[in-house]
Amino acid sequence: MGPVNTEHGFPAWYEDSSKVRTELCLDGDNPLCAFPPGDVPDPLKPISFPDNFPGEAFYMLAGSAVEIPGGGDAVLTLALEAAFANENPIAGDQVVFSRQRIDVDDAAPNTTLTFTHPYGTVTVDTDERGRGRLVEDVSP
Repeated sequence: MGPVNTEHGFPAWYEDSSKVRTELCLDGDNPLCAFPPGDVPDPLKPISFPDNFPGEAFYMLAGSAVEIPGGGDAVLTLALEAAFANENPIAGDQVVFSRQRIDVDDAAPNTTLTFTHPYGTVTVDTDERGRGRLVEDVSP
C-alpha cells in the first residue's frame, strides 16, 4: 500500500503482485465509484473529509452474474473497500478490507456449489429453497 493520504487518512493506493495500483475512487460525478444512495451528505458539493465524505468508498469494485447449470443464478462481488470502524467519517476510525460475496438464488436445494474467481475458489451451501450466501471480509 502507498503512504497515507493526509486529506482523508486512507492509503493513497494499493498495489497488486503485478505492480498494478488502484486509488480510492472519490469522484462524486463518477457512477463507477459506486457510492450507496445518500452516503455522501451533500452530493452537490465536492467530497471533503470529514464533513462531506462517504461512509464507504472503493479502491476496486467488480461484479459478475452467472447462470448455474441445472438452474438458478449467482452474483459475485469482489471489492477493496475503505470504510470507518463506527460507520461515520471520523479521523482515526479508517479501515480498509477486501470483500468477496456470492449470492445464489433458485439453485438446487441443499447442495454445495463451487465457484472459481480471479482470487481463488470458494464453496457455497444452498438451503432448502436453493439460496446460498457467502460473505468474507479480510484485512489486507
